[in-house]
Amino acid sequence: MFVMLLRGAGVIYFAEVHTFKGRSDVVIVFKNKVVVVEFKLAKNSSEVEKKRKEGEEQMKSRDYSSAYEGNNKKVINIVLVADDEKRQIVL
Repeated sequence: MFVMLLRGAGVIYFAEVHTFKGRSDVVIVFKNKVVVVEFKLAKNSSEVEKKRKEGEEQMKSRDYSSAYEGNNKKVINIVLVADDEKRQIVL
């Protein structure tokens, strides 16, 4: 659904970008920045913070953003957690 929204908005993106250590969910490319997005699902509200930290650690340990550093663009890492209980997305 997220990728369809990006496509409809005309945003340049790449889904499931493979690296030698893993695969990031979505990479969004703008003129002056690159946004690396990792999605996590929390089955209930008490898991949201745990899943966010898990996503941050995954992005760091698998070095998802290193391929975009040094190209004169700001690199932003984002973890989006879907709270299944509240049916909302949490940054």
